[in-house]
Amino acid sequence: MNKLRVFPKLVIVIGIIFALSGVVAFVGGVFINTFISEQLANQNITTPDDASIPGVQVNGIATAL
Repeated sequence: MNKLRVFPKLVIVIGIIFALSGVVAFVGGVFINTFISEQLANQNITTPDDASIPGVQVNGIATAL
């Protein structure tokens, strides 16, 4: 009988842990994307003429690829 009372609380705690982990992963992804974009923009690299997007400053994922 005691285990039946603990199970819903355990599920809630695990759900909160997963939700917090998701928020941390999202914030980390936004931070890394911003950091990489700034670093690429600071290097003043332009794409070559034979690239899929020629003559554009490399400052994001699309132009870096």
